This record gives sequence, structure tokens and C-alpha cells, in this order.
Amino acid sequence: MARCLIFLIIVLCWMIHPEMSPGQGFPEDPPVTYFPEQVKQLADTKKCPQCNLMGADLSGMLLPHANLQKALLSRANLNWTILSDAILNKAILEEASLSMVDLSRAGLKAAFLKHTILKFANLYLTDFSGAYLQYANLKWVNATETKFEAANMEHADLSNGIFKKAIFERANLKYANLSQAVFLDANFKDAHLEGANLSGATWIDGRKCAENSIGICEK
Repeated sequence: MARCLIFLIIVLCWMIHPEMSPGQGFPEDPPVTYFPEQVKQLADTKKCPQCNLMGADLSGMLLPHANLQKALLSRANLNWTILSDAILNKAILEEASLSMVDLSRAGLKAAFLKHTILKFANLYLTDFSGAYLQYANLKWVNATETKFEAANMEHADLSNGIFKKAIFERANLKYANLSQAVFLDANFKDAHLEGANLSGATWIDGRKCAENSIGICEK
């Protein structure tokens, strides 16, 4: 009897307020596309923390010192964009395209960059500490003195990049491609290199790693 009364009350409430849905009260799914007004806000003020810019075309924009902390930039086009000294800590850039981007001295601490394309990017002095870079494409980047401390770079492609004096302390580089890259004077203290391909890489002491160097730089 009690169950019937509860059911009748629910039906009556729905009839009185038909705009109510069974899922009301639960958080809505995040929007799947960007908000144009927030793109304009970024262009005008260079400040758009926590903005939804998913899939937005921001290619070639001049955004030095921009504040994009915790912004949603998944699948966004940032090719050739100037983001030097920008703040992107905890931003989500999954599957975004950042080829030829200038991120020099930018902060991307704990940012999410899974499957992100960063080919030919300028990453000089960029801070990726604690960032997620699984399967990221960092081919041919300039990452001199860049911080990757405690970053997750499993399966990432760092081939042919320049990583002189970069910090990989406690980074996860399992199964990453480091072939033909330059790591002169880089810091790999407590880094995980299991399964990583170091073939032809220039190692921290200047020696060339032998072909088929996996997990360790063979002479």
C-alpha cells in the first residue's frame, strides 16, 4: 500500500510540473562544443580560466600571458598560437592540436594532454610538472630546460626532440619513443624508462645510444 501511495505522489507531481524530468537534480553533461562568447572573451582580455573552448579554432592567435587555468580545450586547434608565459595549469587539452605552438615559459602543471599533438612546439622552460601526456606527440620539439617532473608520459613520442637540461625526475616514460632525441645534461633521477626506445638518442653524458636500446642507453 505504501509503495502505491509513493508512486501516485510521483505521478501527480509530474502531472502538475511536466517540465520536471526524471533526471532533474543531477548535473547536466558538459557541453560538447565551445561557447563563442568565451572565445571572444579570450581574444579581448586574454583571460578565460575554466572556460569551455572545446573544439574551438584558436590557431594563430596572439595570447602571451593568457590565463587559461582549468580551461576545457579538448580537440581545440591551437596550431601556430602564441601562448608564451601563459597559465594553463590543470587545463584539459586532450586530443588538441598544438603544432608549432609557442608555449615557452608557460605553466601546464597537472594539465591533461592525452593524445595531444605538440609537433615542432617551442617548449623552452615550460612547466609540465605532474602533467598527463600519455600518447602525446612531441616530435621535433624544443624542450630545453623544460620541466616534466612526475609527469605521466607513457607511450609518448619524443623522437627527434631537443631536451637539453630538461627535468624528467620521477617521470613515467614507459614505452615512450625517445629515439634520435637529444637529452644532454637532462635529469632522469628516479624516472621510469621500462620499454622506452632510446635508439640513436644523445644521452645525458653526450654518448650516442646504440640501435635497439630499450629501457637503457646501450653503448
